[in-house]
Amino acid sequence: MSALAAARRDPGIKGRQSGRPAWWRLAVLGLGAGFANGFLGTGGGSLIVPLLVFWLRTPERPAHGSALPAVMLTSVVSAVVYMRHAFVNWDLSLKVALGGMVGAYIGAKLTQRLHPLLLRRIFAFFMLVAAVRMLWGR
Repeated sequence: MSALAAARRDPGIKGRQSGRPAWWRLAVLGLGAGFANGFLGTGGGSLIVPLLVFWLRTPERPAHGSALPAVMLTSVVSAVVYMRHAFVNWDLSLKVALGGMVGAYIGAKLTQRLHPLLLRRIFAFFMLVAAVRMLWGR
């Protein structure tokens, strides 16, 4: 099933007034996340999840789950551009990916056990820590 077809069926992805799917919102969200992914190397979960939850009113778990395929696809496009400019360290990337796959499995399983509000607070905490480290870290 395509992402647009899934969005059409998802009651959390609706326009605020009309009740019809807000296609322009999905396109704007995708454009912003794709730009952030290519420009900053981030944008996936850090941008898509909050926008799905607060702007498109998607419940927490579906927002996290829906962000993952979008992150994967935008990351592939960005990675190809970075590879063409020889900015990819494959040894580093593969080692991080191996650990990341194990961590992703554990995290996805744990998410199913957490209350959505607790999940939101944990996500917000990590976003705050990342922001503080980027602003005042060395």
